[in-house]
Amino acid sequence: VASMNLIMGWTDRFMLGMWTNSEEVGIYSIVTRIALTTSLILTSVNSIIAPKFASLFSRGDMKNLGRLARNSTKLMILLAFPILLIFIVVPEWILSLFGADFTQGALVLIILSLGQFVNVATGSVGYILMMTGHEKVVRNNNYLGAGLNIILNLIFIPLYGLTGAAFATSLSIAIKNIVAVFL
Repeated sequence: VASMNLIMGWTDRFMLGMWTNSEEVGIYSIVTRIALTTSLILTSVNSIIAPKFASLFSRGDMKNLGRLARNSTKLMILLAFPILLIFIVVPEWILSLFGADFTQGALVLIILSLGQFVNVATGSVGYILMMTGHEKVVRNNNYLGAGLNIILNLIFIPLYGLTGAAFATSLSIAIKNIVAVFL
């Protein structure tokens, strides 16, 4: 799972380096880190509630496990939405804090932020699956996400550069998380 997450996190930048220049890879890297601030909320909440999922599951308390999952997801959406809104409304301003050249990544910031918001809005699905004995399901879903990310980046980066990388990465993150919700 960790290896696939690593692949998901580096595929776009690695492939951008193959088809673009170092300036664009640098812009994309900064934009990626900014967009990831949306999912810091998910990381923070997961560190607190993952053990609670395991505890509730071991006690057979599915009602409270479901309630915890729903309530934590609502909280994360509530906290992440204002960040997403800022990234959508004033992306140029956010990026100008890093220098005028970075403002060309505004559309990329919007796309990556939307992908990260889907990550947050689907909640702690990976941890719920892992803490309830479905580690192999998570592993296989992460294989799917990483493979899809590689394929989409191979298709979209040569055609659309930074925007293609953002679209490919966001779409693969969204699909991986939506599939996890159904699993």
